Parts: sequence; C-alpha cells; structure tokens
Amino acid sequence: MGDFSDIVNTGYGGVFMAKFGLPVIDVTGSVEYLSFSEKDVASIKFSSTMWGINAGARISILPFISAGAEIGNYWITVTADNGTNESDNTENKVAFTPLIAAQFAIFEASLRYAVMGDASFFAIRAGIYF
Repeated sequence: MGDFSDIVNTGYGGVFMAKFGLPVIDVTGSVEYLSFSEKDVASIKFSSTMWGINAGARISILPFISAGAEIGNYWITVTADNGTNESDNTENKVAFTPLIAAQFAIFEASLRYAVMGDASFFAIRAGIYF
C-alpha cells in the first residue's frame, strides 16, 4: 500500500484492460476502480475510492514475463468521518506506475507500484484477456 496506507487500509477493485501487441513492444491501456477500506487515525475514520485511466507500454523480458510502465490520471475521493460529520475531498492526480507482469495464455498477473505525488501504493492485479 505504500504511503497511502498512512490513512486507509487495504483496497480492492476492478479493471478493464486492453493490450495491443506490436513486434517488440505491447501498448496497454486500462480503466480501473479501486476502493480502500476504513482506517482509524486519531479518532477519525478515513476511507477512499479512486477512478483511474492509464496508458503505457511493456517489453518482453522472457517468453511470458514483461516489464513496463504506465502513466495515468486518478480521481481520488477521501472520506473522513469523525462520528459527527462526514466530509469528502476529491483530488485529481497524475500517476507513474512501473510494473512487472506474467502472462500464461489468456491469464495475466502483475505487480504494480503507483506513485502519485505525495501518495503511493502497491497493487497486485490478476485478469483474463478476451
């Protein structure tokens, strides 16, 4: 979870991915939704949701292993609840996300590290290409 874990707990989400194979490099794109569960910090409960749009490229290292990076735009909403009042703060951040992925037929798993200014998080993504 990186620095983002200072205010929220583990998250989960869904993603729509597209990959276009070129001779040496794959061009990628994705739209994702992430939801991070509540964390109590100094008697205030914080949670967060994110929408992201990413584009990037990957190069094959081994026949089924690739490495690459994506640049994306995230809309992040952090909710703070002190028991009496609940407030939402939405920010738009640009992210740089290096990644490593393994693909077996139509299945893929990747380890990603999203860096967006003063926040960052690790993500494990698994999916199927149609």
